[in-house]
Amino acid sequence: MKTDWQNIPAELRKRDEWVTWTRAADGKKVPDGSVTDPSTWRSFRAALKVLKRGESDGLGFVFTRESGLVAIDLDDCFGPTRWGYDVTRALNSYMEESPSGTGLHIIVKATLPPNVRHKVPYRGGAIEVYDRARYFTMTGTVCPGCGPKRIRRCPKALRRVLEAYGLLKTPASAPRVATKPRLRWLSDAKLLDYIRRFDSREYHAIFTKPKERDRSKLDLRAAYLFARYAGADPARIERLMEPLRRDKWDEARGETTWLGRTITKAITETNSFVIVRRKGVA
Repeated sequence: MKTDWQNIPAELRKRDEWVTWTRAADGKKVPDGSVTDPSTWRSFRAALKVLKRGESDGLGFVFTRESGLVAIDLDDCFGPTRWGYDVTRALNSYMEESPSGTGLHIIVKATLPPNVRHKVPYRGGAIEVYDRARYFTMTGTVCPGCGPKRIRRCPKALRRVLEAYGLLKTPASAPRVATKPRLRWLSDAKLLDYIRRFDSREYHAIFTKPKERDRSKLDLRAAYLFARYAGADPARIERLMEPLRRDKWDEARGETTWLGRTITKAITETNSFVIVRRKGVA
């Protein structure tokens, strides 16, 4: 685990809201204090001394309602679909790599609305948001070009992210319905041409020059790509994925097949769709 404590913003290091954590046998990171009991927290310097003595495995920062900070955890966003860039560009605030190196932790100045959904699965990973009673494992390992080394106030940008990724609960009287693309007038061939033009990097990374050696991950990546354009149409997604076909697709998985389960997962976790009109994209 890489660390660079000087990258952590000074306004966080000045707060006495730090804990240390230890990795348990099952891999979970267990804090040495309670996220709801300030008497168990330390100053940054005190927590760092504990870590340097070898009495813990890392440092963590506790979020409280009074701090006015929101934690956004992009779990496994560096996986095969590498989906975190839209979120990082939208928020453009302090962010650092998670201890595993496969995710990102982002901190912004804002408050969460009461109807927030704290965790949603997304493209093989998950997005989590909290503003109290949680802690972030901290590393200080920033990604070059990912964002500034300061915490930005961006309530409007955060709201747009919450809405775009399905992190807001809707009232029971108005159930959330995903917007599906209006693409039925396009043939499969024309739709593929459209995707090659407007999502060429992702398309070629899957079908032309794949670097992913795990075929299952490559299949899931393709399903995510086509779910954005073909919406909740499993049959069409399967047709578009045909060049990747292999025997595993037909293996039984309960009442469906391996491919059926993969496509269902992609459709379920896709929160935004591309809507194509005859004269362009909406």
